[in-house]
Amino acid sequence: MLRKATEADVNGIASVHVQAWFTTYTGIIKSEILAGMSVENRAKSWSHHVKDKDQLIYVYERDGHIVGFASARQSTALILTIYILEDNQGEGIGKLLIQTILKELASLGHQKATVEVLEANSSKSFYERMGASLIERKLVPQYGEGNVLLTYRWDAM
Repeated sequence: MLRKATEADVNGIASVHVQAWFTTYTGIIKSEILAGMSVENRAKSWSHHVKDKDQLIYVYERDGHIVGFASARQSTALILTIYILEDNQGEGIGKLLIQTILKELASLGHQKATVEVLEANSSKSFYERMGASLIERKLVPQYGEGNVLLTYRWDAM
């Protein structure tokens, strides 16, 4: 079930966030960044995000457990996160989350939206399939030598 996130979802969001980072970014970003990830510190961060009126946060819940979520900044139409547990990828959850976020951003008057993704992250093809176009590439050495951040944009929502 897709729904807007509430404060009660913070631990579930944090758990998905940490698990997804390990499955997605191991071998891509600096290991010390991953080593610093914990559900506890992510939950503290998400506690602030859920209360932030500028953030749109949706969760996808199955059998009472959050298996995916996405967030965006309303003021800039920047999609900040989209994470799905590995066992639930390929089920259309990501597509539903992105479509929902884009629809809400459009209802707020945005005509464009962007998302940033590391080039080594295989999910970049997901954004292309969802209709986003690559508009920028930049080096992001803070994530590890040679890492490139790609910016994709949806021009018509």
